[in-house]
Amino acid sequence: MPLPTEYKIKGQWAVSMVGGGATPATFTGAASEFTIDGLEREADDDRRPGAAGAISYQGDFNAMKATIKLMGITDALRDACMESVCSNVTFTLSAVAENKRDACDIATFAATLRGIILKYPIGWQFKNETAENEIVLGVNYYQDVWKGKTFEYDPDNMLWNWKGTNLWAARKTALGM
Repeated sequence: MPLPTEYKIKGQWAVSMVGGGATPATFTGAASEFTIDGLEREADDDRRPGAAGAISYQGDFNAMKATIKLMGITDALRDACMESVCSNVTFTLSAVAENKRDACDIATFAATLRGIILKYPIGWQFKNETAENEIVLGVNYYQDVWKGKTFEYDPDNMLWNWKGTNLWAARKTALGM
């Protein structure tokens, strides 16, 4: 869930990671940018027998990718990434957002992602006397929390939770899961 337009991220992202070999890596103030693709759904517009006109029928969601740009990496993070060639990693990112109009109105945005690493932290980009490193994650699980509202997406377990309700519950039951 993107932040509302009246809010901006204050400072940097706090990041922690658990690698596939259960290697934890925690570092604060190290992420300069966090982007994640939105969920894009396939649609079927073929006319069904007896249907009048064209109707879009829902399909499955396409894969989702997240990009995390780091201003530096620690040995623990590099170990956790390199050990995760055959398994999922879990990232937790959080940042403080403040209202642009009223600096007293602040809230924490937190996101948890699980998936496979698509781009490992080997290459560097140097700019403004700092070095940035990019990790790209193929996301298999996503959860974000903003002002008490939680969104959870877990296609493996047929979860589409919004504010505590699994909107895929009927579909999950119909599939016998």
